[in-house]
Amino acid sequence: MQPDTYLHGARARWHEAPAEVQDWVLARSGPLVDQPRDCRGGMATGVAAVVPGAERAVFVKAIDAVDNPVGARMYTKEADQARRLPRHPTIPRLVDSAEVPVAAGTWRVNLLEAHPGSPPRHPWQVSDLSWVITAWAELQPMLAATPWDTSAELSAFFTGWREIAADPTDPWQSRAAAWVDREEALCEVIDGGEAAVLSHIDLRADNILIGRTSAEVSFVDWAHPGLAAPWADLALLLADVVASGVSVEAGGAIDVVDLFATHRPEVDPALVVTLIAALGAFLHVRAHREQVLPAMPHRHRWSAAASEGILPFIEAHSR
Repeated sequence: MQPDTYLHGARARWHEAPAEVQDWVLARSGPLVDQPRDCRGGMATGVAAVVPGAERAVFVKAIDAVDNPVGARMYTKEADQARRLPRHPTIPRLVDSAEVPVAAGTWRVNLLEAHPGSPPRHPWQVSDLSWVITAWAELQPMLAATPWDTSAELSAFFTGWREIAADPTDPWQSRAAAWVDREEALCEVIDGGEAAVLSHIDLRADNILIGRTSAEVSFVDWAHPGLAAPWADLALLLADVVASGVSVEAGGAIDVVDLFATHRPEVDPALVVTLIAALGAFLHVRAHREQVLPAMPHRHRWSAAASEGILPFIEAHSR
């Protein structure tokens, strides 16, 4: 069982999808050659399954558009964006996408190539992280060369320390003074300006697959791609490593600041420190102030666990 710092929750099973959805998928994958495998991970409650067909294996994302219209719109947007992503071995290709009529309404279904592998476990392991960072470094030049017209607007997410500072009842308020100015400085550069490149912005363990070799790494669930500073994705990946509890600040073996400096020597390592702390503040605020969304019932539990996992890093780097 993955700990709560790994984003996962209850999903609908493949066999629970309407027959019309299953038939639509099998018409594109070919008849089953093995049993479909339900997957865990992410915030949504819809179906996520690998379906091994005679023509191809596909990864199915399917959601009831009547019960969850917001999720259905997100899947539609994700399919539109998938068509614009660069063709690269680490990015699953979109096979098809549609609104499938069913007896009780419609389901939104996205089909993507099924890539081999499983998500890296929490806590992160040094070997897994090394493979992932290497694969990301090989992909990034292609992302940088891909035209994109929308910002990821990461700066809009990093307001947590300011919100905490303004709330005397917040248990983290005493920590906020050390971070408010640094958070504002981060927001001035995180969107990248003229140097911005196409970014995933959700590089967490649940959005990565690792196969049997270092050549089998895939980056999945491109739900929110957009322009950001070229170093933002690496910093967000390292934030997930910190949240999992294995950073040196928490007594673990991975020095994420040193790793960042090694792979991005042209960037001030203070930025990765601030981003990780700011993400911890954002998740803390969301876990304690936002209402639980029925479509993402386990997001609060994950937000709380991840923010607490980042807290030793925050305390070690406060000044």
